Amino acid sequence: YWSAGLTRRALLAVGERLVARHRLARPEYALLAEVTEIDDALINDSLPDSLAERWHRLQQTAPPAKTLGAPEPPPPPLRAFGEPHRTNLRLTLLCISLNFDEHEAVVSAGVRGHGASRGVVEGTARVITSSDDFARVQPGDILVAPTTSPTWNILLPLVSGLVADHGGPLCHTAVVARECGIPAVVGTGNATTRIPDGAAIRVNGTTGEVLVVRGSAVGAAGEKLPC
Repeated sequence: YWSAGLTRRALLAVGERLVARHRLARPEYALLAEVTEIDDALINDSLPDSLAERWHRLQQTAPPAKTLGAPEPPPPPLRAFGEPHRTNLRLTLLCISLNFDEHEAVVSAGVRGHGASRGVVEGTARVITSSDDFARVQPGDILVAPTTSPTWNILLPLVSGLVADHGGPLCHTAVVARECGIPAVVGTGNATTRIPDGAAIRVNGTTGEVLVVRGSAVGAAGEKLPC
């Protein structure tokens, strides 16, 4: 993923140059260009007219699958291993649980999860559950989603923060947020159902806290509430 993030930043820089030359309407269109097309654009000032069409066609594709392939089988019982392998496996499973599992004790008090990408940002919550709603995202919105996959990367140039129901520090949402310098909280468990679409929220990617500043269905206008 780290190399994909660097490539994405380079292509966005290309897109900004092409926008300055009035060859593209939006920098993110360059993300869908082929290598040879990028060469032609920078060297020969030639660019196909179909990039915008490719972008809109990608937004209309079916929602990405949450998993690939069949579910993984459960791990073998610890009693199947002798010592010291049993102790090593127990510690490994504990580390995996702490980093990736969602713990009700952590999120039951409100919208709180893993701080996945440092920083604090305030903006409009845009609750998106499928690619059918991608067009509703506006520049500066904070994306609130069940989870993300590479298909959702087309929204990253627009959003100022990320909040996800699922995931841990090494999930796709967390990795791309850190690459792009976007504050993010993952593993909240219930953000898409507790945060009203269009509410003003504050995301603390360091502490893992998400607060509704205004627009909540509960409480007076302007009151700061945990979701």
